[in-house]
Amino acid sequence: RSVQAYDEPTIEAAGYQLYAAQTNGVNPQIALRTENPVLAELPVRQALLKATDTEAIVQTLFTENYPVATSPLSSGATGYIDLSAELAPDVAEANRLLDEAGWEPGADGVRVKDGQPLELRTIVSAVFPLGQQTAELVAQQWEQIGAKLHIELPDPATAVQRQQDPHDVGVLISHVGRVDPDVLYSAFHSSQRDYLVSSDDTLDGLLEEITSLAGTEDRYAKAAEVQEYLVDNALTIPLYEMPQTYAAGPHVHGFGWEPVGRAHLYDVWLEER
Repeated sequence: RSVQAYDEPTIEAAGYQLYAAQTNGVNPQIALRTENPVLAELPVRQALLKATDTEAIVQTLFTENYPVATSPLSSGATGYIDLSAELAPDVAEANRLLDEAGWEPGADGVRVKDGQPLELRTIVSAVFPLGQQTAELVAQQWEQIGAKLHIELPDPATAVQRQQDPHDVGVLISHVGRVDPDVLYSAFHSSQRDYLVSSDDTLDGLLEEITSLAGTEDRYAKAAEVQEYLVDNALTIPLYEMPQTYAAGPHVHGFGWEPVGRAHLYDVWLEER
């Protein structure tokens, strides 16, 4: 389990079987925390979203087993809608948004407004495959619009503590694997994981409706509304769809997985060698 993208070609060339089971939940995404003063303005968040070229990130670091995200939810999750048009990169539009919002280029290339530089900090977790490299590519892309992203790699205990403070960690890459649309509530509600660390009553209300509605189609419709709200308000930048990647010898048969990508071994049998 947990075969890294850069090891996939070697494993397949050696004759092993490779399985990439999608986790079908909230995709690995960049949470833009509005409590951070730099991210309080919608045009700034929209500019960062438009400056992020997720296809370039996937093509550089990952394989076809990591599809480009087209929504906060994975395409295999229930209630998913395709928002790829809204997520398309546009550096010119990103620069226009910052210009109109009054963020002026500084001497060091970092934009400034009212003495505040357009600088943000993120911390990288070992949970994500190629997490540091992903953050580094995002930082390079943001430099094109005069935004500086500082990347730090604290120990796990320190990371858990620091990620609660949006003034310290304004940007956080995270994900939750779960196929039901209730995963949106788990990831973004202020009483749950709350990757946004927000006090957005409108978002909380929408998320609570997902958990309270009885009809399946009603829940899916509300999940669609939440996905649109997250993207329209540039609260999150979806990156890629996260698989659980397994390798098995050629004598292994019947391997499978459940909807979140965990191994299902009930039907596995081994061919005599």
